[in-house]
Amino acid sequence: MVLKNTSAAICLPEEYHIAQNIVDVYIGQLVEILLLDTYKGLNTTGISQDVTWQEDNKDAKHIIDLLADQGKYDLVSTIIIKHVFMSVLGDFVEFLSESVNAIKSAKFGVGFALLRKPIVDELLIFEEIFLDKNGYYDRYYAKGNIRSYDPSYRGGGCIQSHHRESCR
Repeated sequence: MVLKNTSAAICLPEEYHIAQNIVDVYIGQLVEILLLDTYKGLNTTGISQDVTWQEDNKDAKHIIDLLADQGKYDLVSTIIIKHVFMSVLGDFVEFLSESVNAIKSAKFGVGFALLRKPIVDELLIFEEIFLDKNGYYDRYYAKGNIRSYDPSYRGGGCIQSHHRESCR
């Protein structure tokens, strides 16, 4: 990726332009994860032949419900985790990009306010997924408690207990 020279568009002092360009490169790399076929495995899942799908499908079940009915919980968990991960990553990149654009225009209060959500909420979601993928699926999808999705509501209980265990 090429560093772009956008000095005229940046209201920051000259000594911060290189750092600004580096941040733009990092955001571009995250966007590539979302868009390029190289990373297609992060958001697609193949289904083996042992899953039965009825052509008439009168109930018009969603594929996830169909897999759950057939006891394919590992596959359902993989699909859910990939979907949540890529959705949160997309949201994360959008907030970072908007924050950087606000800071370029010397709107520092707006820029830092936009950074709060990805750092406070979305990094907690990533951490929970990386700590225990199956537990994440069990806690949020299988139980179906919609309020528990909000990291600020939960208070990071899973992560705090993990850190307590690792600090002993």
